[in-house]
Amino acid sequence: MDLEPRKAFAAETADAIYTRQETSELAQAFREDVRRQLVARGLYREDYEGNTLREQLG
Repeated sequence: MDLEPRKAFAAETADAIYTRQETSELAQAFREDVRRQLVARGLYREDYEGNTLREQLG
């Protein structure tokens, strides 16, 4: 499959990632690191046009 890296990553989507951290602080740090990396790659949306799921999905 010859896809642009972003599209290739997006094509292999997951609804959830299960991890086990020793403390809630480590879990929060993990989530923030993943979110930061996804934002940097343009794969994390923070702004949506609509206020409801129905408006967001069209």
